[in-house]
Parts: sequence; structure tokens; C-alpha cells
Amino acid sequence: MYVINEKDIKLDKLPGRDLGWIFKDESMKQDNWSMCYIEVMPRENVRPAHAHPDADEIVYIVEGKGQVLIGEQIYDVCKGSVILFPKNVPHMLKNTRDEKLRAICFYAPSTDYSKYKFFEDIDF
Repeated sequence: MYVINEKDIKLDKLPGRDLGWIFKDESMKQDNWSMCYIEVMPRENVRPAHAHPDADEIVYIVEGKGQVLIGEQIYDVCKGSVILFPKNVPHMLKNTRDEKLRAICFYAPSTDYSKYKFFEDIDF
């Protein structure tokens, strides 16, 4: 399958957000990149802070407003924002509104949740 609708993405409940991997089943698995869809709950953080030891992450905000922590810097983000989380840099996404924040995340090379490095002591 080469076309997927967001309503067909299976979402897993994780702290502060629901996350669904796109093009991750064995028939569509990619080695050079991966992609997920997230819905960050109102007034929640994607927890815990984390980094991707082997991948850069680019996030496109589809809907909503919030903030991101990248290393020690905080930035405001909104619909249409594109964010780079460099590999090995701890980061978090916060929804600052009363509606869901929706985003698409791209990783290169391919990664998944099992490869995240977590930082429980970082918050914003």
C-alpha cells in the first residue's frame, strides 16, 4: 500500500500523546526513513524528554499551538511550523492550548520508539 489516510493509522497511547507509526509494517518498512503521526493532548507535554541517538527528527505541526524544548532552548510553534530535533539532542513538545495538537514526525534514518533515549529529569 502506498497511500494511507490518517483515520486508518493505529494510535498507541503514550504519556501526553497518542502516536501511530506510518509505513512501518513489514510490507512497507523503510530503512532510510520513518514517519509517525502524533496527537498531543490539551495542555500536555510529550513525556519524558527524549533524544534519538541514531536519527534526526523533523516535525511538521498540522494543527494547534505549543512550545518545543530543544536542548536548553524553548521555541513557540504553531500550525505550519517545521521543527528540527537533531540526533542526540534532548527535546520535548508541549501543547499550550485546550485542543489537541496534531503533528507529523519524520526520522532519518529510520527509527522507532524502542530506540529512544529518555531523560526523566528534564521538563519545561
